[in-house]
Amino acid sequence: MKFTDLLDRFPQFYVKYMTSSESKTLVSPQRTRIERVDRICAESGGGCYVVSDFVDSKTNEAWRAIHSEKATNSSQMESHFSRAALIVQNDTTSSKDWSVDHTTILAQYIAVMAALPFATGSLLKAKPTILSIGLGGGVLDMFLHTARPKFEVTVVESDPTIIDIAHKWFGVEETTNRKTVNDSGIDFLSNTVKNDRYRIPPWTPDSFRSGRQYDVVFVDACDLSSDNVTCPSAPFLDRANIADISDSLPTSGDVVVNVVARSDLTEKLYDRDSVQW
Repeated sequence: MKFTDLLDRFPQFYVKYMTSSESKTLVSPQRTRIERVDRICAESGGGCYVVSDFVDSKTNEAWRAIHSEKATNSSQMESHFSRAALIVQNDTTSSKDWSVDHTTILAQYIAVMAALPFATGSLLKAKPTILSIGLGGGVLDMFLHTARPKFEVTVVESDPTIIDIAHKWFGVEETTNRKTVNDSGIDFLSNTVKNDRYRIPPWTPDSFRSGRQYDVVFVDACDLSSDNVTCPSAPFLDRANIADISDSLPTSGDVVVNVVARSDLTEKLYDRDSVQW
C-alpha cells in the first residue's frame, strides 16, 4: 500500500473510531448547489469574510465554509478556507438552517492534526489540557470537545470577527471545558508561560515548573500578507516565540503546526524549524 493511500484511509478510520458512530452528514441526491449564507466585515476595517454552503450530491456531503476576501492565490484560499460538515435536517429547508456536524472532519490536514497527539500518547490521560491557536470554523477544537468532553480546550483567536462568525454559523460554543479567548496567540503564550528559561533547564521535572502548561499545542494561524509562507504566520517562526511554545509544554507534550508554503520553500522551512524546535 502506498503512503498516500494509507494517509487517505487513516483519518477517516480514526474519526470513525473516535466518534463511535456513523456520519450524520446526509444529502439528497437531487440537491446540489452553492448558497452564499452571509458576508461579515470587521468593524475595524480589517476585511470581510464570506460564509457559503456547499452541497455535493456526488460525494453525498454538505459543508459550510468561510474564507477571507483578501485571499488572492490558491495557497491563501486553501489556508483561509475552513470547512465544517453539515447535518441535513430537512431536504426542503434552506441549508442556512442546517446544523454543523462536529463529529465529522472533512479537511484531511485537520484530521491528521487531531490524530497525531493520540498516536504519540499526549492525549491519553484522563483530562489533558489543549491550547489551539487559530479558530477558523472551530472544526478541530469542536471535534475534540464533542468526542472527548472532559478534555480542557482553550482556543485563542486574534480576530473578533472570526469568533462572531464561528459562534453564529459554525456551532462553536463556550462550555466549562472549552473556551475561546480573543487575543494574539503570541501574547497569550508570553503572558501565560511564566517559566524562566535561563534558570530552569529543559530537563526539570514538570512538577517543579511554574506557569500554565498544555499537553498539546495546536498552531493553525495563517497570514495572507505572505506570498511564500502562509501558515504559520511569521511570529510563530521567531525563535523567542518558539521557546515560549516549548515552555508551555510538559516533557511529554506535543506541538502540532499547520504549514502551508510554496513547494520549493517547504523543505527549507522544515529544515530551519526542526533546528529551532
